[in-house]
Amino acid sequence: MKRYKLKITYFILLLLSLFASCTDEEIFQGSGVTEGVPTTVDISVGTAANTAKTRSVLLESEERKIYNLYLWVFNSSGNVEYSREYSRADLIQAATDLTTSTGEVDADAPTSMGLLKNISLTTGKKTLFLLGNYKSDADGLFHVESEVLNGISKYSDLEKVRAAMTVHTLFRPNGNLLMSLTQTVMVSTATKQIEVSLKRSEAKITLNLQTIAGLTFEPGTYRLGNVPGSTFIAEHAKGADQTASWDADGVDKKLYWVSEYFQFEGDADNVTTSFYMPENRKVAKKAISPASPGYSAERKGYDLRQKQLKSPVAGATDKPNLQNGETEYAPDLAPYIEFTGELRQNLATGDTPTERFGRVTYRIYLGYTAENDPANDYDIERNVHYTYNVTIKGMNDLVVEAKSDKAKEEEPAPGVEGLVYDAHRSFNFDCHYEQGLMRFKKDELAIFNPDGTLKDDAMISFAIRTPFCDKIISYTKAELEQLKNNNYIPSKEKKADTNWLKFYIHPSTLADNGNEDMQYFSDTGANLLSLEQFLYRLMNEPDYVFNAASGLCKVTVYANEFFYEQNPMQENAPKDKNLWKTFANSPDRTFDLLVNTSHEISPDGQSRYHQAIVTIRQMSIKTVFVNSPDGMRVWGVENVNETPDLDWSVRAPSEPDAFYNKYYSNGWANTWSLMSRRTGGLDETDNIMPDPMLRGKEKTLWQVMTKVNNAKLTLSMDHTNLAMKNYHATYACFTPFLRNRDNNRDGQMQANEMQWYIPSVCETNMLYVAERVLPLKSRLVGHAPSDNATALFTSRAFMGSTNLTLNSPNTIIFVEESHSMTPIYNFDYQKTASPGERTPFSDVRLIRDLGILETSEDHSYHLDEIAKELSKTLINKWTEDEYLIFRADNLPSNTTRSARAIYELPAHNETSQINTIYQKGFEVAKYIANRIDKRKDLDNPNRSGEYYYETWTTLMNDIEKGNSPCTYYFQNPDQSDLGTWRLPNEAELMIMAGSLFDWDDRERPKVYDFGGNLSSLNMKDGQVIHSRTGFSRRDMNGGRSFSAGYQMYFNGYLRFVTTVDTQWGGDKNRLVNDRNGYVRCVRDLK
Repeated sequence: MKRYKLKITYFILLLLSLFASCTDEEIFQGSGVTEGVPTTVDISVGTAANTAKTRSVLLESEERKIYNLYLWVFNSSGNVEYSREYSRADLIQAATDLTTSTGEVDADAPTSMGLLKNISLTTGKKTLFLLGNYKSDADGLFHVESEVLNGISKYSDLEKVRAAMTVHTLFRPNGNLLMSLTQTVMVSTATKQIEVSLKRSEAKITLNLQTIAGLTFEPGTYRLGNVPGSTFIAEHAKGADQTASWDADGVDKKLYWVSEYFQFEGDADNVTTSFYMPENRKVAKKAISPASPGYSAERKGYDLRQKQLKSPVAGATDKPNLQNGETEYAPDLAPYIEFTGELRQNLATGDTPTERFGRVTYRIYLGYTAENDPANDYDIERNVHYTYNVTIKGMNDLVVEAKSDKAKEEEPAPGVEGLVYDAHRSFNFDCHYEQGLMRFKKDELAIFNPDGTLKDDAMISFAIRTPFCDKIISYTKAELEQLKNNNYIPSKEKKADTNWLKFYIHPSTLADNGNEDMQYFSDTGANLLSLEQFLYRLMNEPDYVFNAASGLCKVTVYANEFFYEQNPMQENAPKDKNLWKTFANSPDRTFDLLVNTSHEISPDGQSRYHQAIVTIRQMSIKTVFVNSPDGMRVWGVENVNETPDLDWSVRAPSEPDAFYNKYYSNGWANTWSLMSRRTGGLDETDNIMPDPMLRGKEKTLWQVMTKVNNAKLTLSMDHTNLAMKNYHATYACFTPFLRNRDNNRDGQMQANEMQWYIPSVCETNMLYVAERVLPLKSRLVGHAPSDNATALFTSRAFMGSTNLTLNSPNTIIFVEESHSMTPIYNFDYQKTASPGERTPFSDVRLIRDLGILETSEDHSYHLDEIAKELSKTLINKWTEDEYLIFRADNLPSNTTRSARAIYELPAHNETSQINTIYQKGFEVAKYIANRIDKRKDLDNPNRSGEYYYETWTTLMNDIEKGNSPCTYYFQNPDQSDLGTWRLPNEAELMIMAGSLFDWDDRERPKVYDFGGNLSSLNMKDGQVIHSRTGFSRRDMNGGRSFSAGYQMYFNGYLRFVTTVDTQWGGDKNRLVNDRNGYVRCVRDLK
């Protein structure tokens, strides 16, 4: 068998520090200074700037802000001569004093610089120490107890103080980066001002991934290992003793932590992530040198940093017979990044096209930046921005390792493990119901002699990997005969999760087997085969399968949706509605029909390789949820949109246009109503989908609404009603016919067969709010050119003041480039309701429920909910006491903010990690915030003349000056909540828009039993409510303020979140939506 010799290589480049590395400066020095003479000086405080902007990290201006400050001045004996703590208000005053004194001002980060006036000292040599952002109760992530700081009397005391992380997280969504500085100066009576620049006490890490041409990498997740839990507030020099504690946590393994897994950011051409971590400096266990076994001069010994010691597995005779142990060279507590992904590469094996797949895991130890000896450098230092550019050049080292039989040979690429397989042809299915046309030749199986007879030792093998099964199964001819005699029920040893695949063998008598027709699932009848039946016919009835002249077989293969009601590997397993927690977000499930018994495994069992005639890969359902509490409906989404750039729908001439798709949070009801096209609304008896073309084709609906086009199932333009202009099936509103299946094969669409449906407003919002749990390929990303925009369709139609003004073809769209919503008729490229006008760029992404199962073949639970709003975002109890509280316990922690915000969030845009939900959730204020000069009268809280009512830009300026209207808001009679409220970010505003129903008098009683008891806000057309989040595509010049922010916009019976003019379609002249608006505050839950 051919051995592949290409290698996987990392190229890692450390860029220059973007965090300025400051050295102690002596701003004023003199000779002959008399010590001890009283004098007064000013200290000018600043922070060093950096210009890097990365999605996962803070804006540069936020990295400079100081929210609280402690100053010590020590005399030449090391004793405290002066100390003072400065609050946020003190620092705002210091910024004003600096502007008054020098004219300097930082509009984007006012408290990043200031003048601390009238510091009473004596002359002589002084050591200044400044500590910033050290209070966790002021939104800081690190904390030092006040008693410790107040008790410092000597500089030697200060050197022992550690700042501990209050939450283990890689991100800093509240800003407040811990900072400090030690600086020695000589003070004389002539000294008027001392300048200092604080240094950040952490490092920032950026990882960029790329591949060579011809190789595709789909990133999985990453995590960071060996992260310290604390740091010294004062910088310590590193020594050479491995056991010394120059870092705060020393070598105590219990104090270090491993992060959870996170998704990468960026796009297919720019896979990246950035995060922060405390300094971690360690000494190598053993030095890597050119004399080290396995040293590569080309890689300069880099690979050995990941090398693990191996030891025999007791009693093992076959591979895997080795087990991995600790690292040979890298320190046990050295920081590392571990990430996963899938690689694809097109190859050619003779005349047969072949695609290579690899499911791989990489580990990269950080450091590697020392100029003289990078291979033995494992240090991450404070106040440095490390950038690692990683180029993946191939996956063939994995193949070489998998074929190794030497028990102790050197690994070609330590730190790289996984599964690699070559496939002659492959199918890549999404998580909903799919089908494809499969062809291969008889001789590819390698089990037949040249004359077509079966080889004596013939075996047919397949590999199966699912959330419940990872097996390679082989059958001889005799075993297949025995399988048939047992009604194709496999033995316990050969049982595998295969029921998600079905096969239809087209007649082998076809002359050339060259047409592209597939069989409708509805029409398969008794010829629908299980995998075991299919294998039997391949080996034992080849004449039925393969054409005598060409040797080809033609098979339609059907994949079920990636959904399980019961464990397929457990005998008589009960139905389990919570099984989605096992299969959702799991790796692709795969089936490989192997070339004979091709399979190799490495000695340590971590790498495998095989060759396949056919590979079927199906992506799992992706979900943003981790549990489904009572009263809460969770759901999952398909990975990609296979039907881009469709029109939404049209209204036929003289046809009514109100089909009751009017729900914010019930996309199924909207979709079923719209497809049914019933103008009188639906009820629980409407179990059969009528023919939307009004031609009476209900009993063959699956066949007439779809067609096979070039081996692909598509919507059919052939099924039309000539009396209805432009009326056919090729509209986005009919895509459920492609994502679902006629499971009982009766030709009709029953309600319980439409599991996949088009999301409504709140469900679509949630796909964006929690998108960080989704892989890059599954996120909402537009594909329009820069002067245009992509419309993502929701199933919710525009509605004015009553049901009679519902306009179903005028659906609400989510503009993917701006994350804004608007009715499609407002969109630049579909301004009117004229049939045939289309949106040039569009998407539709279907979802399906999780955590609930159908219980009847004749009725769907969806019909019982046909006229209801549902709770489908965060946990929200519809009671008078808790309807304003949204708990995030159902979201994974890697998509939420782990640090609670008390004050206003830092300035940020829609792509920032700050624009996420706090991990505990948030509470919405009862009332609109007043102007700061109008205290809220709780006996009459809705005096509109007292409301804060300004543009978004004015509001942002007020916040930077400390004048946020939320700072002065309270709703408790004792005012105990004063100072706990802030502006919502865009994500929170989206939750409020789609899942909160107290905006309008007409709506509340229909959703809340207590709706009549609530006082009305009575929001009117054209009014907006502001958020803290800015729009990234508008004048985002470094740390400068944004010119446009996100608002909730009210239009008739509708509300949606937008940042731009509601008719924006990518054109610059409609970019800013600069209306005056109100503020509805929120606060993170304790």
